[in-house]
Amino acid sequence: MPNGDADRALGTTMIETPGQLTASCTTTADRTYLGISPGPKSEVLANTLHDVQNVVPGWGLHLLDINLTLGNLVDLVGTESKAWLAAPH
Repeated sequence: MPNGDADRALGTTMIETPGQLTASCTTTADRTYLGISPGPKSEVLANTLHDVQNVVPGWGLHLLDINLTLGNLVDLVGTESKAWLAAPH
């Protein structure tokens, strides 16, 4: 969703796209990677992927990868931190 005044202040558009990607561990030949695909209702993401491919062919999602998982990583660090703090040391 657009972020209102913050968008104008930064000169960028901030969006959230929960549930619009699928991800799975994928193995092709001798390489394993996190395969990410836009879902059927993710026109913005599909267009972004297309634009990235035009700017840096072959990079895939590397320009966007931290942004794709950041919310999940923050949640995971919070959960793991609570578990560590609760454990006897």
